[in-house]
Amino acid sequence: MPFYENGTVLSLADSLGEIKDYKIEENVLTIRTNSSAKRREDIIKLKVKIDGLARERFSNIYFVKFSLPAEQKTKVSFRAYGKRILGFDTASGFRGSLKNGELKISGLGPFITSFFYSEEGRRFGKFILLNKSNLADEKIGKSLERASELYFIVLAVLGIELDANEFAVLVLSDDEYREKINEYSEGVYSTGGLIVIKESAFEKKEAPAVVLHELTHEINAKIMAWNNSGTSWFDEGLAKFVEYLTKKQLGLRTNNLFYGVVQYSDAQYTYTLNPASDWKLLKQYYDKNEQFMLEWNADNADVREFGYAFSELFIREYVKEKGFGALHRALRELLKIKESVNAPKEFSKAVLEALDTKLEPCKRESEKKLLSCIRELNRFNPEIPETKVLIIGVEEQEVTKKPNMQALRKKLLEEKLNAFSEMLMQFLETLMRSTKSALR
Repeated sequence: MPFYENGTVLSLADSLGEIKDYKIEENVLTIRTNSSAKRREDIIKLKVKIDGLARERFSNIYFVKFSLPAEQKTKVSFRAYGKRILGFDTASGFRGSLKNGELKISGLGPFITSFFYSEEGRRFGKFILLNKSNLADEKIGKSLERASELYFIVLAVLGIELDANEFAVLVLSDDEYREKINEYSEGVYSTGGLIVIKESAFEKKEAPAVVLHELTHEINAKIMAWNNSGTSWFDEGLAKFVEYLTKKQLGLRTNNLFYGVVQYSDAQYTYTLNPASDWKLLKQYYDKNEQFMLEWNADNADVREFGYAFSELFIREYVKEKGFGALHRALRELLKIKESVNAPKEFSKAVLEALDTKLEPCKRESEKKLLSCIRELNRFNPEIPETKVLIIGVEEQEVTKKPNMQALRKKLLEEKLNAFSEMLMQFLETLMRSTKSALR
């Protein structure tokens, strides 16, 4: 088998004990198992140390890519430890568990994984903060703790959870984010298991929604590890739906999809939220029998806004018509796929077959019915249900998760009342100072 140039065999054994008969020549490891009666299969335990694999992608954050060739039916078990591993991705057909910095992966066939480690970080709820911005940890931490409280929304939408007890979030200054990530997004999921969010996102009340949007991508990366097509409408649709439901639970205003301006006021200002994309573009898409959404990728600036709105509209309509359960069943079917898919339309075909539907949200025979469908989905705000969640890891298990909505709403209401009280006290103090000045 191919072997790493900088690799050292620490131990090698089969079911009969230590293997001494092996050699490494020209980066190829040749093994002769211990002799005995013929056996149809055996377990080879190989422990190696490989120098020079880690690459420092961000300051004090190191990424590793590791592969191991194997026959299709060969069972491969992988364990990485000794460093504080915080995230990973692996090939389709493999499942991983990440607990307390130790990574375990198991599956069949050729093996590849990428993971990262760091000795830095501070825990807030379910998240490990790697802060490279100018904001204080505590300010970012409040949003991460709130995202942890709303984590059940991700589970309710996907019905699948990773076997991991923490998720890493790297926060960059806006300048570094633009330089190393992109200029248009507030956050990304980076291959290898790292959520990256720019500093200014945590200056907004919507920050927990951004965190959970990216966490949805992280889970989707494991569910659809077979997707190498670059097509992202399904992934983004799910993430945007999670973001939408999170904002609703936080009591925040949201832009409508395609149609309807939202206006609201506070004591000082009036705010206007224009719709995400334009319904006329949606009508034009159907009138011209367009199909580019089957291959849509968020990096395409020309149709980026339309694609995000279209993808979210699709998920909203699907859940409204068929329920969360149908979405969960489809995702579990997609989880079973082992073969890599590279063609965009092949990916979309696989997803739509699992969902048993077409990629045609709000496609109606008249303009009036199209707008009626859009308006109805803009009002759609489902209750977050009790959910049977499949935990995917080295071992799978199913558990029932029930959100404690009453406790969360009570906490949010108390926070709003406290904020209002503080604002009222500041107003009264200002008024009293003004009155005293006038009396003089």
